[in-house]
Amino acid sequence: MHHKNYRYYDLMVAAFVTVLLCANLIGAGKAAQVNLPYVGTVIFGAGVLFFPISYFFCDILTEVDG
Repeated sequence: MHHKNYRYYDLMVAAFVTVLLCANLIGAGKAAQVNLPYVGTVIFGAGVLFFPISYFFCDILTEVDG
C-alpha cells in the first residue's frame, strides 16, 4: 500500500486557519476606505480583503490533497 507524503500540509492548514481567523477578527472592528475614480469613496469591512486569500489556500488544499 502506497502512502502519500504530505510535506506542506500542516503549513497550508495553519495559513488557511490564520487567514480565516484574521478575516473574522479584523473584519468586524476595522473599516477600509478606498477612493475610486468615477465612483467616489467606498467603505467596507477590512475582513473582506482577507477572504480572497483564504480561497487561494482552500483551492490549493483541495487540488493537491483532495
